[in-house]
Amino acid sequence: MKRTCSHHRYGHKRHEQSEPEKFHRHLRTYIGVIGGMALANLFWGAHIHFQSVAFWWGIGLAIHYLNVFGWESLRTAERFDPTDTSHQASDEYTTEDELVELQKPRRAWREKDLV
Repeated sequence: MKRTCSHHRYGHKRHEQSEPEKFHRHLRTYIGVIGGMALANLFWGAHIHFQSVAFWWGIGLAIHYLNVFGWESLRTAERFDPTDTSHQASDEYTTEDELVELQKPRRAWREKDLV
């Protein structure tokens, strides 16, 4: 009798999941396990020292996040300042010429790049 893994037997395609789906599964597992350990420690006084597990696993989870969503997302969050209102539209009206200029498609090249 040939033994197969349960995910092959039941048609699960774990290896075909996208990276964000894998990260979200990892996050749900982290929350469930650490939450369960915290509840066991709280209600039954099991003296499970889950803080170190949560800390090191959390570091691994953070690295997994950065590998999936990119280190660029961290830099984008640093650049965004919610108190900065300079990117919001001003109350001043623009002229027709400015609107026409804004609606023109921009070229993806510069004149000096052309031969």
